[in-house]
Order: sequence, then structure tokens, then C-alpha cells
Amino acid sequence: MTTRSTRLAGFVLAFAVMAPSLPAAACGLEGGMGDSFGAAHPGSLEVAFAARDALDAGVLAPDAALESTLGHDRSDDRLRTLAARLPARKSAAPIAVLLIETGTWTRITPKAGVLVVTEHAEGPKAQDATLIASELALRDLASGRMSATEALARRVVVVSSDGCCRDQLVAALKLAYPTRSSTVALD
Repeated sequence: MTTRSTRLAGFVLAFAVMAPSLPAAACGLEGGMGDSFGAAHPGSLEVAFAARDALDAGVLAPDAALESTLGHDRSDDRLRTLAARLPARKSAAPIAVLLIETGTWTRITPKAGVLVVTEHAEGPKAQDATLIASELALRDLASGRMSATEALARRVVVVSSDGCCRDQLVAALKLAYPTRSSTVALD
């Protein structure tokens, strides 16, 4: 059985060998590794491994491959859907969201009772809550196939412990994506 540390070592070695031949790009949708070699956030590898485990277990299903522009549009739509479902409280902290598949950051900021989405942002600021997510998990949250409680437990969505407002963001996610209870009567 392969351990996570063995897989991580293989992942790092493969990227180190391939890195010189890959073109630089803003995000993974362009097929490159960005401007530097490294994780976009300390928690991003944990979420990537959890997403891979969920794919292997059949909990998450892969998305159809799309060309770069359509892939960007799909990612941006899922992030806008996330923002639309979250409660827009005046006291809410801005949220920096990292999609692990693309390595892109999005910032969701409360303004005048709505949440404003800024795609392809620089990353988290000191006052931001930080959400690291698999895009596949966002898809399944939006469709109701997964609750926030399950996504957080499976670690395909992680609210970073650094920064502020962790509990507030976890509560908002659970409110937006509740656990579905069965309505089937048992005999």
C-alpha cells in the first residue's frame, strides 16, 4: 500500500523532472505550473490528496476535460455559485478561495449586502478567511450530492486555521450546504 508521503515524494520528483520543460502560466488550466514551483498554500496538497482519494473511492467523479477558456468559465461559474449560496452578512470577513486543480485564487468580499467575486486574485490577505477546495467538491456541493459537513470531513474542502473567522466560514458553509436527511419511511 502506498503511503501519502511516498506519493508526495513521487509527485515532487515528477514535477522536479518535468518542470524545466513546462511553460509558465497563470494557472493549471493553461497547462503550466505558474511562475514558481511550490504549493499555492500549505493546505493545498492535503486537499489535493483528499480529492484524489475521493475520486479513487468513487465519492467524487471526474469532470469532462475542457479546453482552457471553457475550463476557466466552469471554474468561475462554480465560484460564483459558491458566493451566491453563502450568507452575505455585513460582519463576514472576505474569503480567499483556492481551487487546487487550477491553483487559482478568488476573493469573495462582502459589500453592501452582497458578496462580490474577484476571480484570479493574488491570494489571501491578512484579514481573509481562507478556503481551499477541490473544484469537484464545489460542483457536488452545488448539486446537493455532498453536504458541507461531508466535504469538510473528507478534507476536499478545508477552511484554513491561519487567519481569522474560521468558525464563521465553517458555519456559513454548513448553512449554505446542509446535510440532507432522509425522507424515506422505514418499515
